[in-house]
Amino acid sequence: MTKIVLDSNFIRKGRFSVRDLKGLAGAIQQSAEIFVPIVIVWEWAEHAASDIAELAAMHRTRHVEPEIFAVEPLPERPTKDELVETMIALIPRGITVWYPQPDAYRDAVKSQVLQTGVAERKSKVKTGAADHLVLECVRAQVHERCSAEAVHLATGDKRLRSLCKAEFDEEVMVASNRHDLLLGLTEFRPAESELAEVVEQELSGWFLSELGEFSMGFEISNRPRPLLRTESQTAVMRDVSVAEIHDLDIGQITGGARVGTAQFRVHGDLELIHHELQEEEDGFGWWTEIESHLLTMVVVHVEVDLTFDEEWSIANAVVTKSAAIELDI
Repeated sequence: MTKIVLDSNFIRKGRFSVRDLKGLAGAIQQSAEIFVPIVIVWEWAEHAASDIAELAAMHRTRHVEPEIFAVEPLPERPTKDELVETMIALIPRGITVWYPQPDAYRDAVKSQVLQTGVAERKSKVKTGAADHLVLECVRAQVHERCSAEAVHLATGDKRLRSLCKAEFDEEVMVASNRHDLLLGLTEFRPAESELAEVVEQELSGWFLSELGEFSMGFEISNRPRPLLRTESQTAVMRDVSVAEIHDLDIGQITGGARVGTAQFRVHGDLELIHHELQEEEDGFGWWTEIESHLLTMVVVHVEVDLTFDEEWSIANAVVTKSAAIELDI
């Protein structure tokens, strides 16, 4: 499944918003997993604490006669830890708070103090620990994903997007706003080498039943001699040991349709049955089975038309052309 790492400033100028998070999760629905690094929740909590302090100061210093406009006392101010707990509880379903490994915290502080990696100075103040942990979350999703799964970084930080592209290049897609993120989800196309690996895995147990009695037809590419008019052969795939892809072509994505064609070499055991035509004097006749041979080490060349779903898993696969059987002779 597609994975999205969410930075603090991707929504509402870095302020926590249940409404915006629900809107994002609703727009994506179940087509992607959304991860929010815990450091982002800390940033949201710090921003909320600052906003609450400003509101309290305004409430304290701006006086309006109660007879004109009665203002209720403000509730007790929560601590920043309490704000973190409240925000985690309010994060909607479909969004996961991601916690780094303990060593990552140390590396983030070290990067900021030594001004290495993603660290920088803003107004002579060393920063970068939070960005380090956001990229650590991206690294974790890249490491844990399946071959054809997309990973996105959603951030309004231009510098962080640049650092992400420098480290991951085309392995990770970046988006600065919701429109670009949703567009990237629909237009993502995995590398063909990665997709080929997924296709091989998903179809590994499919060929034995799909080939079966070769209803799509077959040709024997290295037949010892041509068949006579009164001879015919049928084939039955009895076992498949290996199915390897040697070419994959992905068509244009139009209207959400994702299609492709794969060329496979299927290795296994095949029963070849020989028939002869028995004819009567009146011209009628019938086919009679003369002999059958179980052949091992057979290679069958197959072209498979593929349809993929939104997550680039195979939705449908069908052999549309005659198979080419290569005998070990």
